Amino acid sequence: SGYVLLPGAWTIGLDGYWSSAGHITTHSTCDAYSGASQEARDFYGIGDEADEMCDFENGVWGGYSIFLEPRGNTETKSTWNVDLSVSKAFTVGPTDMSLIFSIYNLFDRELDRSFNSTAFREAPEDNQALGEPVFENGPDNEPTYFVPIGQPLSYRLPRRYELGFRVTF
Repeated sequence: SGYVLLPGAWTIGLDGYWSSAGHITTHSTCDAYSGASQEARDFYGIGDEADEMCDFENGVWGGYSIFLEPRGNTETKSTWNVDLSVSKAFTVGPTDMSLIFSIYNLFDRELDRSFNSTAFREAPEDNQALGEPVFENGPDNEPTYFVPIGQPLSYRLPRRYELGFRVTF
């Protein structure tokens, strides 16, 4: 972050950041795990490891959350962003004023906010492009669209503009 004072009471400022990749842990519930087909387990690379954790013989852990991989096993993407601000200061009588113009997400990058860490999450009907098709009962049946681990689920706003003013008296 920083700014430059220019002649004529102009100011230009930049605000930016870079973030290294984050880590997420794949998890599910015992209900989802036990109801998953072999094709769905293969899609997520999950074997029968959780059978003992879910205690299916006694059926007591249906909604219990289980971790299916070691903690932090999946890496997300690194990210960066730059915002720009330009302002012009002027004086009217005893009052100092500034007109401010800002551009957020200057390079209009698609910035991920959250990532899928839940195994067996199905893509919503209205957004199946979010998932990948898994044919659970053979290729002649309709596929189920599962969201891959690490797939972005939400994004920050695209480039946006802000016009404002400041009054100091």
